[in-house]
Amino acid sequence: MKHKRKSDANQCRTEYCISTEEQDGLRAGRVARRVVLALAFLTLATLLVSELSSTPRMVKADFFQAREGYRFAFPRDLRPRHGYRTSWWYYTGHLIAPEKSAESAKDASLFRRLLNPQSQRYGYQFTIFKIENEAHPSGDSRPGRVFDMAHLALSDAAGRKYYFTERLQRHFPGIAGYDEKTQTVYVENNTLHIDNSGRLHRIRMRAKDFQLDLDLRSELGPLVHGENSISRKGFASDSASHYISIVDLSGSARLKIGSQPAQTLEAKSWMDIEFGSNVLSQTQTGWDWLHVTLENNERYMVFRVRDSEGQDFYSASYIDPRGRIQPLPRTAIRMQPGRSWKSPRTSAAYPVEWRIELHDVVRQTPLRLTPWLVRRLTEGYEIAHFRFGKAPSGPKQ
Repeated sequence: MKHKRKSDANQCRTEYCISTEEQDGLRAGRVARRVVLALAFLTLATLLVSELSSTPRMVKADFFQAREGYRFAFPRDLRPRHGYRTSWWYYTGHLIAPEKSAESAKDASLFRRLLNPQSQRYGYQFTIFKIENEAHPSGDSRPGRVFDMAHLALSDAAGRKYYFTERLQRHFPGIAGYDEKTQTVYVENNTLHIDNSGRLHRIRMRAKDFQLDLDLRSELGPLVHGENSISRKGFASDSASHYISIVDLSGSARLKIGSQPAQTLEAKSWMDIEFGSNVLSQTQTGWDWLHVTLENNERYMVFRVRDSEGQDFYSASYIDPRGRIQPLPRTAIRMQPGRSWKSPRTSAAYPVEWRIELHDVVRQTPLRLTPWLVRRLTEGYEIAHFRFGKAPSGPKQ
């Protein structure tokens, strides 16, 4: 879930995993009690912008604008693009200790182990943002023109702890930018490499309190959201982006927290790429963004851009187990927030319970997401862990 308020310049995003057993429980009206670990993280709201075209046209202070009919090309569109106000590479995922025996691993899939609150599991988030202060299609990176930011976060379910680090640097060789030879995006010693197929991802995170190395692989490859090559973010004709996801990343992780011994873990992740130049309109006040992964490998991306005049904008994609992506009509989507959590620092209220309705040929049953832990952890950042179904709320905060 990504929840953002224009006034406090924050946003957050969470990935959910939900079992088919819980789906059946919902249909039967039973209480679903399996716990899901999810990571919610907050970043700067001013960084929301989107994605653009193979033959882009410059608009609004000479930044490129997304356009219909854009022809995606990979790996080009997985690399940094110049002339766009903002672009990002955004990973969220789950880490879990491997089963001790082959027999145990056979009986308990990675997905079901993630749903087991007794498992040793973590949630992580890794994002690199590229922000252009002045438009320049050649990629001029003189001081002050381009900035790069990395955000790293880790949640420890068993230890009930949360760690994060943020780095902001000017775009400059050796400090932050993109290395053409190694095909690596970097901010200081935080790096991301995606191979030419778009299927192999190598992440190296160096935070204040932890280090995390991820080697991930996708079978489905890049998928494109929206219709006619653009993902709309509002009713205005220019309120759009190019939006790419890689939804089935899995592999291995090496995690070291503080002075603790390093752990070898299994990893399951979702990755988004967006690049573009649009910001929220005057009446749009924020957005809520969710990724939902079901045990049968059906997936949903759902978001709502909130509007002060009541003209909320909805968008959703359905992804079948074979990786075929289908946009859902806006009239079929409802995101209904339940109870909220109020930040003691900013007094901002954040929804922490959701009912998602997708009235399409794929899913008629509403999805219910409720938290078992919401907790302010440090200045400016909050985290949420969620469960799925109609279970009562979890441990008191």
